[in-house]
Amino acid sequence: MPIKIIQPPTAEPVSLEEAKLHFRVDGDADDALILSLLAAARDSAELKTGRQLMPATLRYLLDCFPGKDGWPGGAGILIPKAPVQSILSIQYADQSGQLQQISGTNYRLVGGDLPKIVPVPGFFWPSTEPRNYEAVTIEFVAGYADESQVPPTIKTWILMRAASMYAQREGDAKNALNQVSFLDSLLDSHRVPAW
Repeated sequence: MPIKIIQPPTAEPVSLEEAKLHFRVDGDADDALILSLLAAARDSAELKTGRQLMPATLRYLLDCFPGKDGWPGGAGILIPKAPVQSILSIQYADQSGQLQQISGTNYRLVGGDLPKIVPVPGFFWPSTEPRNYEAVTIEFVAGYADESQVPPTIKTWILMRAASMYAQREGDAKNALNQVSFLDSLLDSHRVPAW
């Protein structure tokens, strides 16, 4: 059940100016490097927390709908990313293999740290094409509205992680990352609960 990024974030939760101030860097010779380190630190924070920090469009692929073909978990489709801003579309291959789209009036998004798509009363998820893996495609927008909404402790972790990589860029990168691994506790309260 992979999630793929369709449209990546257009901004980072920590600005270049914030990073340069934190790194104590004057001038712009290392701007591209610092931006790449901020992106790498954000990616790592997202992986460790299960969160999408900045708005991005994602695609989630499922083999079938909940309650079909032995799927556990009731009627809701759990989305393994948070926070989810909106569901753009739900498409599926019907039993004859034809691509169909479910109307947005037939489901709603609920939950915060465990976002779930649930059918409205009276609507039931349809059956999908037999033996078709990834028969259901959900496209959605996830992430905080903007960088001001990203929790400060996550932003601090990103700054510390990027600063460590910057300071050790010509040395032992693995050692540099191990030196800041104790900071991972900053992310603990922001981890999306496993389901």
